[in-house]
Amino acid sequence: MSNWVERFLQFRPYFEILHAVSSTLAILTWLVAVPFLIITWRRSKAVKFRVFGIEATFQQGMETAAAIGAAAGKYSTLAGEQQIQLRPSALARTVESAIAAPQGRRIAGRSILWVDDNPPNNEYERRALTALGITVTNALDTEPALKQLGAAKYDLIISDMGRPSGKRAGYALLQALREREDKTPFLIYSSSNAPEHKQEAAQRGAQGATNDPLELLELVVELLTGGRE
Repeated sequence: MSNWVERFLQFRPYFEILHAVSSTLAILTWLVAVPFLIITWRRSKAVKFRVFGIEATFQQGMETAAAIGAAAGKYSTLAGEQQIQLRPSALARTVESAIAAPQGRRIAGRSILWVDDNPPNNEYERRALTALGITVTNALDTEPALKQLGAAKYDLIISDMGRPSGKRAGYALLQALREREDKTPFLIYSSSNAPEHKQEAAQRGAQGATNDPLELLELVVELLTGGRE
C-alpha cells in the first residue's frame, strides 16, 4: 500500500495543476500528450538515465505537459471558446526535445527575464519552464527590467506588450535594449497572434511573438538550444 501512496504523491503536482483549471479541454490535452511522452521515455530511457535519471526526466516531461495544457485551457475558458490549438503530438515532441540529451543539458540552468505587470497571468507557463530547469525572474515594467538587465545577464527575455508605462511597452523595452546593443533573444507574449503583429515584432528585432503557450514553449526551446538566431 505504501508504494501506491508514494506513487500518488510523486504525481500529485500534475493533478494539482489540472485541478486548478477546470477546463475539460486542458485535461483532455494533457491525457492525450502523456502517451506520447511515455512512448518517447521508454524508447530512449537508457540515454536519459545516464544524463538525468529516468524518473527525473519523466517527471519533467509530465509537469511541463500538464502546465502547458493548463495554460491553453485557461485562455480558452476565459474567452468562452477554443482559441488555442493544443496539438498534443506537437506538445509531446517539444517536451521530448527539451528534456532529451543534448538539448536538456543546454536548457537546464538557463535564465529568463519575464517582463509582465501581472505575473499570475503566466503562472502555468512559468511552471512549464521551471520544470525544465530554467530559472525565471520577474520584472513588472520596462524600467525595472532595464535595471535588472544591467545588473545580471539573462539568456532570454519574454515580454508582454501593454503595461502601466504604455500600451506598446514591450516594443519600448525591445528598442531600449537594441539601442544599447543588447542582443539578448527577445519574445513578445501578448494577446495577439496575428501575422501582422508577428511580422512587426520581427522587424523590430524580436525573435518571435505569440499568444499560444505551446508556441511559446517551442520558441523558448529553439532559442535556448541554438535552433534559432
